[in-house]
Amino acid sequence: MDAICGPEATQQDVYALFKPIVASTCKGRNGCVFAYGQTGSGKTHTVVGGDDFRSRGLVPRAIGQVFREAAKRRRKGGDVAVSCTFAQVYDDALYDLLDEGNESDDVGEWTKASVLEGDDGSLTFEGLAEYGADEEEDALRLLWVGTARRVLGQTKANDASSRSHAVFTIYVVDAQRKTRAKLHLVDLAGSERFGARRDGGASAESRNINLSLHYLEQVVRALRDGADEPRHVPYRNCVLTSMLRDSLGGNQGRKRERNSQLQRLRSRPFPTRFG
Repeated sequence: MDAICGPEATQQDVYALFKPIVASTCKGRNGCVFAYGQTGSGKTHTVVGGDDFRSRGLVPRAIGQVFREAAKRRRKGGDVAVSCTFAQVYDDALYDLLDEGNESDDVGEWTKASVLEGDDGSLTFEGLAEYGADEEEDALRLLWVGTARRVLGQTKANDASSRSHAVFTIYVVDAQRKTRAKLHLVDLAGSERFGARRDGGASAESRNINLSLHYLEQVVRALRDGADEPRHVPYRNCVLTSMLRDSLGGNQGRKRERNSQLQRLRSRPFPTRFG
């Protein structure tokens, strides 16, 4: 399901579209929400939010909903645990935004994480720490710490454009239901034409961004076209799609539409070609 929100939509209006996905994750189903669009289209503001409570974005609102749902389960005797990771995909490499060792302004000096696939198709992330969150404030603190470390750069459209894909993931483990579900909340890097950086020297960076968006488009199209008839989905083409695989398309051996929920917020439809 896709959603296009006009400029008059409030943060609350936008979040109302995604509440069912968050609720479903609390019941044991993987989910994925991503914001796509050109630099300056308001993706990061929509995902993270502004400075006041009313302007908080999708991630803070999702965190609040998860902890409210967890509290309801606990009042009924349930045993629910919440944890989070915060990753950055930059130049098709995966980094932990919550790693205190990743303090250098040069992301090339950061420690790389990796996506590993088990024999059963399960995914693990080596070098990406998962932090327990006992309270809503714990998860929010992780969000703010990671956001401050995200790679930014100047483009002709925006002085502080996000030059990486940011993936904040909430894990919900329910002992009674014997489920472990994850919700990926993704702020994609702004799509740009080659050479859009003011310094004129970031064409490789732009190519990597556009290429990963192209691969994401391929995956979404393959999932759409294969809804009735199974077909190959090219998850392994890049780090971003590999990381999101079990939330975009469900677990192997089970019908995708029954195991994942995908929704994307976009400023315009996926183009046929990027760049």
